[in-house]
Amino acid sequence: MANNTTSIWRLPVFWKLLKNSFRRLQRNNPLRMAGATAFFTTFALPPILILIFQLFSIFFARKIVGRELRELLTATLGNEGAEQLRSTARGLRNLAQTWYMAAIGLLFLVFVATTLFKVIRGSLDDIWNIRLKRSEFVYDLKARARSLIIILMAGLLVLASAVIDVIKVFAGDYISKYWKTGGHFFTSAINEIAGVLVVTIWFVVLFKYLANGRPSWRATTAGGILTGMLFYIGKSVLTTLIGNGNIGLVYGAGAAIVLVLLFVFYSSFILYFGASFVKEFSLLTNDPIIPSPKAYLFEVQHVPDEEKARS
Repeated sequence: MANNTTSIWRLPVFWKLLKNSFRRLQRNNPLRMAGATAFFTTFALPPILILIFQLFSIFFARKIVGRELRELLTATLGNEGAEQLRSTARGLRNLAQTWYMAAIGLLFLVFVATTLFKVIRGSLDDIWNIRLKRSEFVYDLKARARSLIIILMAGLLVLASAVIDVIKVFAGDYISKYWKTGGHFFTSAINEIAGVLVVTIWFVVLFKYLANGRPSWRATTAGGILTGMLFYIGKSVLTTLIGNGNIGLVYGAGAAIVLVLLFVFYSSFILYFGASFVKEFSLLTNDPIIPSPKAYLFEVQHVPDEEKARS
């Protein structure tokens, strides 16, 4: 098995692994999966932002949490997309005027936010050829709890970037004293590395714990690194194109929501390609994805036409 793992990183083997991953993604109707994910994300993102802001404001200063979320949204979606999400989130927060309305609102936010991850979980199960034996209420609650933990981890990673910002500023100033241009290069490098690292960790955790199957840590780490790099490259390209484009002239007032959908649609493709890579990596290394006790593996086989079968 060690030899298998080593040979994967040889260029011909790795290229074949990428091609097999793309073929697996094609067989699972990626347009449908990415479209469904983008649709549910338009409703789930504002509740997710509210949950992260409200929960982490208990332990950290509200200004720090708000600033990090605002900077993340602006860097990812641009000013228009970020402002659209913030205004929607503010509207949802203003609905809670009494304690019982606040309690109902909290349950609603958790339900909507975790429903998005239920959609993603179903798509991962399809790609990994996993089915639930039967749907159970308690099992669904546990799955939603896992989704909520993954959401909270995303919040932790966002706040971790605040610590990185502090280190970056102090270290950059120190380097600039001895090398004037070195501070700029250092902060730029830290920005890029930290960005890739944060999304990679989140993808690794998502691949490992969200679906109804458990890949090995080797497979999830390899898939998380690949997905994180593709996500960060794509995000940089998209933000550049969006920033230099005139999408507002085409879609008018709806341009902001179009930007959000466009970014999420692309991100969904990258996520599901990464999931396909995890599956193919597991097959190549003879380290299969283990279904949960409530699930089972299935196999899709080609059935010949009835007329050909009779002849």
